[in-house]
Amino acid sequence: MQRKYLAVAILCTGASVGHAQSTVTLYGVVDANLEFANHLGAVPVAANGFNPGPSNNVFRMDSGGVSGSRWGLRGSEGLGGGLKAVFVLESGFNLETRT
Repeated sequence: MQRKYLAVAILCTGASVGHAQSTVTLYGVVDANLEFANHLGAVPVAANGFNPGPSNNVFRMDSGGVSGSRWGLRGSEGLGGGLKAVFVLESGFNLETRT
């Protein structure tokens, strides 16, 4: 009879750990800039990476002006007994190439 009560006590303890508090946060940074330049005739095409064309004026979007664009998931899960598991999953992307 005591084994039955022990099994029930163990199952109840496991069930309370399953209800520990957890959090997940989705976050991200999109870093893009718009660039307009005129009279680029003095700058070689190889130096700036694009061909300004016959008018020597350029208007374009660029990715990563200050820092790279990225998104991620951050979270924590209470394990019980004052313990907590934390995780961070993060990935970067380029707005120009859409990768």
